[in-house]
Amino acid sequence: MHTSRKPGVRMRKTMRFTAAAASILSLSLPMPGEAFGQAAPPRPAFEIASIRVHEGAPQWKLAINGTRLTIESYTLFGLIQEAYDLQNYQIPETGTPPLLSSSTILYDISAKAESQTAPSRSEYRQMLQSLLADRFQLKVHREMKEMPVFALQVGKDGPKFGMSSPDADPQTHIPIAGSNYRATMARTTLDDLAKTILTKVSGRPVLDRTGLTGTYNITLTYKPESQMSRGPEPDTSEISIFTAVEDQLGLRLEPRNEKVEVLVVDHVEKPSDN
Repeated sequence: MHTSRKPGVRMRKTMRFTAAAASILSLSLPMPGEAFGQAAPPRPAFEIASIRVHEGAPQWKLAINGTRLTIESYTLFGLIQEAYDLQNYQIPETGTPPLLSSSTILYDISAKAESQTAPSRSEYRQMLQSLLADRFQLKVHREMKEMPVFALQVGKDGPKFGMSSPDADPQTHIPIAGSNYRATMARTTLDDLAKTILTKVSGRPVLDRTGLTGTYNITLTYKPESQMSRGPEPDTSEISIFTAVEDQLGLRLEPRNEKVEVLVVDHVEKPSDN
């Protein structure tokens, strides 16, 4: 059983995703590994699936149990994020259809895969792409967009964390520690660190440019930039994410502009009946 919570609500003031020219890809994303000019192979699809507008208090749930997928209280934006494995910044706000921008319409999805064995998370995402194209008439394309980012790089004295063991718990835990948060990540990559924590708390997309490709044990105590106290008497116990990354991890966040791949939504409609 895999369960995750609260990725259905859109957070603005964040960021975006990479690939080929927008003028060429006007309908839907190609399958991974598809060569230019080849017809896209059919994406996997659910055997059965129902979509309903959520009623009552939001639950923010995504659960995978064998061949079944259950999603509750996701916005359309959140569904697209999950289907294409995107960060917030990878779907531009400019020119998006009004339906995509709505944070008040939430959806529940109950679906079953056709296979006899449990699909992977990647395979479930491809099936969700098919469902969105079929029921929401979703049409998208990729393009490159230049934007302010932070490049995660190795500091002058090198990294201050170690490799993880193969049997380490891969879950991320972020309890509150005084005025700060304390994140512990075992068996994680620096790309995951950049996406799951640094992008969310620094105020910009964070791109891993360290060149370190292993899996590591990471512990980081920090305060998100948006929550840092300001004014004449700031809380001196708060640790800026920039200070935390440098002092605790031996890395640094360098501001720059880079072209980042994004997913542009060309068309979407209210879902068709079950």
